[in-house]
Amino acid sequence: MAKTIADQLGAKLTGLEKQVIAAKPTDNPEAYDAYLRGLAYSLKPANTTANSLGAQKYLRQAVRLDHKVRA
Repeated sequence: MAKTIADQLGAKLTGLEKQVIAAKPTDNPEAYDAYLRGLAYSLKPANTTANSLGAQKYLRQAVRLDHKVRA
């Protein structure tokens, strides 16, 4: 999807950017869910201890479930 958007915008992607877009973070749906939950906490606008701890909790869980998860 990201490549399609970049193509529509006429953006020029580097080789590394193309690799990152094509790479699958994991084949484990539970690990991917934990990764997305951690990402959601890390992207919250309020930089609070609770948000940081929530992000850490889920990102650690993602790595525990599948050590190949790319954050």
